[in-house]
Amino acid sequence: MTCSDTLTLTEDQGRPPDTRRARATATRWRRLACLAVRIVLAAILLAAAALKGIGLRMGRTDIGFGGIASGPLIVVLIQFEIALCIWLLSGLYARGAWRVSLSCFSLFACVSLYKGLMGEADCGCFGPIKVNPWLTAVMDLAAVLGLLVTWPARIGPVLPHRWPPVLATASSVILLSAAGAYGATVSVPDYLAASGIGLGHGHFVLLEPETWKGQHLPVLEHIDIGKQLSKGKWIVVMHQHTCPDCPEAVAYFRRLAGQTVGQKDAPRVALIEIPPYESATPAVEAGAPYWAVGRLSDAREWFVTTPVVLSLIDGRVVKVSQGKQNQRESYE
Repeated sequence: MTCSDTLTLTEDQGRPPDTRRARATATRWRRLACLAVRIVLAAILLAAAALKGIGLRMGRTDIGFGGIASGPLIVVLIQFEIALCIWLLSGLYARGAWRVSLSCFSLFACVSLYKGLMGEADCGCFGPIKVNPWLTAVMDLAAVLGLLVTWPARIGPVLPHRWPPVLATASSVILLSAAGAYGATVSVPDYLAASGIGLGHGHFVLLEPETWKGQHLPVLEHIDIGKQLSKGKWIVVMHQHTCPDCPEAVAYFRRLAGQTVGQKDAPRVALIEIPPYESATPAVEAGAPYWAVGRLSDAREWFVTTPVVLSLIDGRVVKVSQGKQNQRESYE
């Protein structure tokens, strides 16, 4: 099946040769335009899905739909983008693929415009690669325009005449979709409940610090200095060496620790590194009696938006600040 007009013999009968040649040339150009749109959009979808996966491996959960989606929904979005990529490249049911693609990129454009109007610096669509939302909005709108210009006006038979390629393509789509569904079930991070690690495959754990306020710190037993943090007042800074905002947060709380040392009832500061570690030794040296240094266990893969700053009293969370929130105002 193609997305170009299909001319039957009866339509061409009686037409002058020049008219038939012009129609044939226009049809070829339309097919080339359609092919170009399919390939470009499929490449964009595949790149976005791959980069989202890399972002998850790096611990970023603020990606997908411009950072609005999080956790398992990101995995679902990745699988959808891969499936739509395969559908576009297969050429099967062109009108259906065009309708779904048009809806998809229209939604992407709306989310990018929203993020741009909110003043966000990163759309979150491409994982660890930061792209201005206004640029992605232009790209999504260009995709919408390309789909409208090359919209299939008429199509021929429901399936191509050559059945072996069709069956091969259909089998590939089914196998890849099944593999994607299986991958989604085994790679969706478990949630860490207040009582500890949630049930499931257990190796991937998604942390949601915003739900911890008023509860015992769920990861306390997975931190090498957890027993020390379970007593007294602490400001716990969870950081990662791949996080661009973490060095500033770590530097600020190190200074705060030095300024408050010796003050009555002043909390101590603990800097907790989240794996994967930067080196065999902690990335930040201990500064006793100013601050303590620890690590979250590398027995699991932790997914969380860093930096995370927690205020603890005897192991219970009383205040939470995460990501790009203004932590200085929260803890001054």
